[in-house]
Amino acid sequence: MWTLTRSVRLNIPMGPETPGCDQIPNAKSRGTGYGGIGTISGLPAHYQFDVACRGLLDPVTGYVRDISHIDNAVLAELLPALTGRATSAAVTPVGLLGEALPRISQRLGGGLKAVRWWITPYHSLEMSPAGPSAAASAIIRQRFDFAASHRLHNPAMTEQENRACFGKCNNSAGHGHNYIIEPAVRIPVDGAASVFSHADLEDLCKRVILDRFDHKHLNVDTAEFGEGAGVLPTVENIAKVSYDLLAPAVAARCPAARLEAITVWETDRTSSTYPG
Repeated sequence: MWTLTRSVRLNIPMGPETPGCDQIPNAKSRGTGYGGIGTISGLPAHYQFDVACRGLLDPVTGYVRDISHIDNAVLAELLPALTGRATSAAVTPVGLLGEALPRISQRLGGGLKAVRWWITPYHSLEMSPAGPSAAASAIIRQRFDFAASHRLHNPAMTEQENRACFGKCNNSAGHGHNYIIEPAVRIPVDGAASVFSHADLEDLCKRVILDRFDHKHLNVDTAEFGEGAGVLPTVENIAKVSYDLLAPAVAARCPAARLEAITVWETDRTSSTYPG
């Protein structure tokens, strides 16, 4: 079994009157281009949808899905909704994507695993078709950052062993990172309503993670990573500690919501997800 993911990017000119699908340049073109469908002009709105399809390879084409079919399904079901209703205050991302999802799945002939809508480069909404035994749900994600210093040093090891194991990360004065964290919260969906929002996620992350760790020396200023009772502040442990702090806060705010995982980036090349 394979999963194929296609990113469909749409550029929609915005103005006093949002144009219809037929008025968007290149909207009917099969060639999406790296920058997306639709020429940038005026004050455009940019949308990205990551469409994941799961299935076996077609024995003739070697495809899980023809990507042009994915593009066409998004154009047919999401572009008219965005151009016709995006300016309405009554429209929510959960409602719009939830309505379009079964129709996209039908156009693709099944096998739709999930659609992830990048509402901004840092906020996303992911939804999967509801199965016969599963209620409709969504996963909301948001990225945050905090600056902190740490030292990787295990007191159970000798100084020489620590230097050999951790190298520069064992520097006695510590060193710093600009950490990026991305929690993923699963929420139930009932029509267009959302029981737990990005605003809730932002508030909880600030209170239980960012205020605790931002501009701190993790080994010195925090109980979670302090010498003695704390754990080593590796990116793996930072992800788990962040999860353990945020999960009960999410459940207390909304019992129907559940923290699925947290991803922490130590650099743009190294990240850890827990649970993963």
